[in-house]
Amino acid sequence: MKPRTLKIDPEFASLIPPLSRDEREQLEVGLLADGCLDALAVWNDTLIDGHNRYDLCHEHGIEFGVTNIPNLKTRDDAITWIVLHQLGRRNLSDFARVELALRIKPMLEAKAKEREKKGASSIAGSQKSDEGRTDQKIAETARVSRDTVRKVETIKKNGSDVLVAAVKAEEISINK
Repeated sequence: MKPRTLKIDPEFASLIPPLSRDEREQLEVGLLADGCLDALAVWNDTLIDGHNRYDLCHEHGIEFGVTNIPNLKTRDDAITWIVLHQLGRRNLSDFARVELALRIKPMLEAKAKEREKKGASSIAGSQKSDEGRTDQKIAETARVSRDTVRKVETIKKNGSDVLVAAVKAEEISINK
């Protein structure tokens, strides 16, 4: 029997850091031995968690369960959920965690601007203040310092592809 087909959103899928070859092999062995024990998460019939399990289940004809995440109202809510969910369950490097957490920075900045418009910002008219709070939220989300967040942003913005790849592979530290 062929497993159920779900919608795949390329942006959502790109939020998920790829598994290493060993991680993928371990997942595959587990799925073949035990089946897919954890339900895949969907929002509006679109897969938001379980992309690797989904691919392997389809490859091997393994049935899987699906759970709908109902409290997500917007696409930004779904992206935020994906990022926070991944950060909470994966063993990622500091660089990878910050890179993932930075995906929600535009949403945090938009919410800060919204608060400012409504007059709810504690320091009215201070964009620098909101940026600082946003950086702090990203740092807390990624479980690193604000300084590390800024360094990762600088590496991503100004670093060559070779440098970014080396830092991602932990061949060069974020601090260097």
